[in-house]
Amino acid sequence: MRSRAFLAAAFIIAALCAATVLSGGCGAGGRPEYSYVVEQGDLPIGSQTVRLPAEGGVPLYSSVERRPFKPADTATYRKLTLTAGLEELEGYYSSRRVPGAAYRTWISREGDKYSFLADDLQTFDDAVLQTERTVLPYESDSACLMQALADRFFGSDLERASAFAVVPSRGALLRELLVERDGNSGLKVTSPGLPDVRMQFDGSGVLSEAEGGGLVIRRGNPGAMNSRAFMPVAGARAVKEVRVRTPEELDDGEHLELAGSFYIPAGKGPHPAVVLAGDFGPHDRTGNGFIAQVARRLVDDGFAVLACDKRGIPGSQGDYGRYTRLTAEEDLNAQVDYMVLRGDVDIDNISLVGYGEGGQLASAVAASNPYVRALVLMATPSVPLFPDLTAYQLHTAESSGLVQPAEITSERLRLETEARVLNETSGDTVELQGHELFLGWMRSQAYSDPMTPVGELSVPVLVMQGGRDVVVAPAHSEAMMKALAGRGRGTQELALFDELGHDFGPMLSEAVSIPYRAHPEVEPGVLEKLSTWLKSVAR
Repeated sequence: MRSRAFLAAAFIIAALCAATVLSGGCGAGGRPEYSYVVEQGDLPIGSQTVRLPAEGGVPLYSSVERRPFKPADTATYRKLTLTAGLEELEGYYSSRRVPGAAYRTWISREGDKYSFLADDLQTFDDAVLQTERTVLPYESDSACLMQALADRFFGSDLERASAFAVVPSRGALLRELLVERDGNSGLKVTSPGLPDVRMQFDGSGVLSEAEGGGLVIRRGNPGAMNSRAFMPVAGARAVKEVRVRTPEELDDGEHLELAGSFYIPAGKGPHPAVVLAGDFGPHDRTGNGFIAQVARRLVDDGFAVLACDKRGIPGSQGDYGRYTRLTAEEDLNAQVDYMVLRGDVDIDNISLVGYGEGGQLASAVAASNPYVRALVLMATPSVPLFPDLTAYQLHTAESSGLVQPAEITSERLRLETEARVLNETSGDTVELQGHELFLGWMRSQAYSDPMTPVGELSVPVLVMQGGRDVVVAPAHSEAMMKALAGRGRGTQELALFDELGHDFGPMLSEAVSIPYRAHPEVEPGVLEKLSTWLKSVAR
């Protein structure tokens, strides 16, 4: 989430460095530094280190915020600069980093206007924020941004005030926040569509605790918090680190390689084999725990399984920021070829299992690679991810009434802007607000039809779908089954799990997932159906 706000007062800054408080003090260069613990369900799930403006220095707020138990170990770096009297926003920058990728956001002041740019690598959000009021970034889970908001408010004698804010993690929509005093040392922040947040401050005006949206941010020493991706434990199986060579040449003449895990079942080979393709996003071979759980079940049932880090994700080579549908298809094809050349795999029994976007990639590979003998599509969209799936999801969200109309309008405007820039640009990169953005993923999606290879499939296909999936609605599986029935060859089956969503199991909160990032816990019935069907079509 993102946002900013208002009024004016610098009196608080002079006292900051002199204050000696729990887990706080003066950082390097005279800037006071404070540590915070983020809690969920009374368990620590994150840490934040906030550096505040020094007395007489530039009004610069910065922070390092880490959430190791999210689906991917996430660290966010923020920098917010105000004018000398805290009256105006000078600039904002944030970088949200996961292994192998960084998503960056800028808010820049241009006269009496502000420009907003968010680079999500595959998509972007570019907007001009036209308002006569100061705009500040606001996130209800960021002590740094909450402190900047409070510093501006405490300079007034008002009991309440409104502010214009942008929640950067939610896009360029201008929102109005209501900030109210809550007792002698507290504030309450409310805004439609955002969680209510209550804040408490110490005698120097430094944030000591904030609560809202199911989280508590409390000043203190967070201690060490580390996580690792879910992986199968040792047992009647072995997991071997492998390198998969792709056709793409690097600048040094060598071929780009993907890092992966090859799961070896018990018993003598050659084994029937499965290649797994994960959903959209910068995932490693575990697929944020989903792919690893599927791999564990299949290897236990006698299948050799391969799962790879996406290109650019440690330790695969390449650049995830230049990832497209076409490069992803080439990488998946290379993984099938790797299985064929191993020698301990039954090349007459190689199957592909694709989840989400991975299902679209697996369909294209299965339609063209003669070694693929069966295909499983899990929660797979029947339309391009850009712009069709996003537009469909916005329509569903609007119909639900659970999302603010203004946010729907803002997101539709973003889609229109992206489509316009794509149509007006011939290459795969464009410069916006002085930053180069990549358009290749959007272009590869917008000009391809994922249903074309589905109609060309000749292998048996299992379509697996959650009845409560709000990411890929059941209507997509119905369209998939219709196309498969019309091909006139091969067999197809639909496995619908009425009570399950996109993750085929309950999502785990960050607190529950400690110490592993096993999101979600895949329902055993889903894994049973997958394994049983693959066995039934094995030759």
